[in-house]
Amino acid sequence: MTGPEMARAVSASERDVARSVRTSAGKSSPLDFVGCMTAVIAILPVSCEAAQAMLPVGLQLAAHGVLPPEAHPLVLIMGKQSNVRPRAAPFGASYLEFILAVPFVGHRGRGPQGPFCYCPRLFLDRRLPTIAGRLLYGYAKQLATIRMQESSYRIAGLAQGEPLLTARFRTTDAAVEPAQSGAAALFDLPVISEAGRGWWYSVADFGLERAVVRPVELDLVIHRPFVSGVPVGQFRIAGLDADGARALRIRTSWKLAGPWARRSPPYARGWT
Repeated sequence: MTGPEMARAVSASERDVARSVRTSAGKSSPLDFVGCMTAVIAILPVSCEAAQAMLPVGLQLAAHGVLPPEAHPLVLIMGKQSNVRPRAAPFGASYLEFILAVPFVGHRGRGPQGPFCYCPRLFLDRRLPTIAGRLLYGYAKQLATIRMQESSYRIAGLAQGEPLLTARFRTTDAAVEPAQSGAAALFDLPVISEAGRGWWYSVADFGLERAVVRPVELDLVIHRPFVSGVPVGQFRIAGLDADGARALRIRTSWKLAGPWARRSPPYARGWT
């Protein structure tokens, strides 16, 4: 399935949701978090059983239309965040961050709310953004040892230093239009997180329309299941030509809407 085919496969209702979310995220606030990101992104097809195992009680997989029905997309973002700060602040922090995301999920037994994106794990190499992400947005952030070079990425646990994930990548082609990457349908979703006894919602604008996107060849090794359901083993992805899987390098600026996470879906009641 090509990138344009993946984009066209999103249903009309999901496009309406994404349009509403982008409109909400477009409202600026001095308390929005902003920053720049350079990352290698892998989109892996996994079994629906594996994807469901990554979700907490109360969430279930939703229809996605980007893969055959027996598979579900899993997104891994291996990146560096730069100058992350509240919009009104002149300077910010830089750190390495890994994001594991399960797009297209919804509430179980609560009607048609969704689709959302759920992030079962985020690894960072700095303490302050880890704590801020937990407190302000309910994100499942944890400290880890991360090393990023021009052609490699490595995550290891803090306690024993055991490797969790390693990757090597090589840029293969010239930059492509973001729409050709097939990523828009996966990144235009509000994020749902679990906080205490309730759900929190947030909206991130990854700026795909202005991003620089280049395909990469990726050799990925997941050494151990750092969350339930994560597939362990070696994976090779050849840019945008792989069947269902894809790997790309992205450079963009982003915005995370504030003030902080909300307790109702952004497209259900709107953001004020």
